[in-house]
Amino acid sequence: MTFAVVDQDRAAAALNAGAFASTGLLAGWFFSGAARPVSFLLFDACPRVVGNVVGAVALSFGLPLEAFPAAILIGVLLGVAATSRAAAPGVSVLRGADLRESIQRLRAQTAGLSISVVAAAYASIPLVIVSTVAPAALSFYALADKLLRFATTAYAPLIQFLQGWVPAGELAGTTRKVRIAWPAGAVLALLGGVCFVLLAPWLADLLSHGQVQIGAALLVPFALALTAMVLAQVTGLVCLLALGGAQMLARVSLMSAVLGLPGIFIGALVAGVSGAAWMLAAAECLSMLLQVGLLVSAMRKRPENPSRTELS
Repeated sequence: MTFAVVDQDRAAAALNAGAFASTGLLAGWFFSGAARPVSFLLFDACPRVVGNVVGAVALSFGLPLEAFPAAILIGVLLGVAATSRAAAPGVSVLRGADLRESIQRLRAQTAGLSISVVAAAYASIPLVIVSTVAPAALSFYALADKLLRFATTAYAPLIQFLQGWVPAGELAGTTRKVRIAWPAGAVLALLGGVCFVLLAPWLADLLSHGQVQIGAALLVPFALALTAMVLAQVTGLVCLLALGGAQMLARVSLMSAVLGLPGIFIGALVAGVSGAAWMLAAAECLSMLLQVGLLVSAMRKRPENPSRTELS
């Protein structure tokens, strides 16, 4: 589909779409839920990281643009092959499958599905808005957005590791782990924002072969957005979910998208790509602050002998 839709660099675009879509075949979610951090690092994080590094090195040596997504795709496919043997060796995934039971389990995950759908929409719609309102500067915003997605992908192994570690073990230990995970996540989120400001210009020059330069007008709001996004993931996907706050997190995610997307449209209409970027940062900060508020409230209500009940 990507090959048929894009006007130029079709092979690179199709490979890129295939590479990022294929990451969904990895089983990091399984290793997180099973509290197997070493397996997660070996079979989920390493294929992603190695593919990105090899692709970046290939570009630095002058290979065509297709080399970058091709390296990512190969790394992910190798990870999928290894994961299929490591997750459940010798066991058929279809053994004992029951359609009715599967549907019931999916219904029980409505909140998680809502969070994922909103996140996916929120990741793609801003580009559509900018392409409609400020098409002349789309390449600048698109490259900055791509670097932002690369950065959040780099944090994915950490987030998924914490998702497995925080709720694992005794229920009484969850609160203590939340108190460790959240400050650590905040520090790493701030570090990521600083690194984005420092490295994004060089990476943009490398990926665009010097054709697109990202200035401070985009660097600063995207760095702020990255910091807020990572901290929101630690707050919501790690801490709130461990405390049973899936429903509240889904509502906050939906509300942030409902407020944020019109804001991005107005920002792009008034100030072009810079306005869109600042409104994106503002929306991410709002979402993060709302989730922090929910977490503080949940921690205050935490009983001495906690049980994972759904927050209302």
